[in-house]
Amino acid sequence: MRKENVRADSYNLVGFQNHLKFGEQARVLHLIPGLENARFLRYGQIHRNTYIQAPLLLDECLRLNPCAAATNKAALNKNAVILSDRSVAKGVEGPASSFRAPTILFAGQLAGVEGYTESIATGLLAGLYAAALVRGEEPIPAPRSSALGSLVHYITHADPKTFNRPHHL
Repeated sequence: MRKENVRADSYNLVGFQNHLKFGEQARVLHLIPGLENARFLRYGQIHRNTYIQAPLLLDECLRLNPCAAATNKAALNKNAVILSDRSVAKGVEGPASSFRAPTILFAGQLAGVEGYTESIATGLLAGLYAAALVRGEEPIPAPRSSALGSLVHYITHADPKTFNRPHHL
């Protein structure tokens, strides 16, 4: 349990995401020694991360493929913004094909990984890739034989139909 405020009169039961109805949660929580007489301010709810369809949209260096994003708009969640080719090229002189889209890198939960360690690790990797790009170098993907390389390979090569689907659905 984690203290929610400075007064220490409210605590949060960390990680208690569930499908139980509130009445059933109260019953189960009151069974826990020390919580028999507790008063609950809020009950747990299911937690679901928002993510993009990385297998359709990202390369092995966690870069958004602008062409894939333009043709797979459904693979992005409703919070993502993708500009069409026309809107990107608007105001750019010369043919739209000469316009170079900015490089966008994704990491962490938005890229489809779960867990603090995995999110931090992919964020670090995306930062290293960004640094290489700023130096004018092509980033080198993490080796698949490494834990991080294997994780990135999974999110960029998984079957999009089953990518990050909850196991219970």
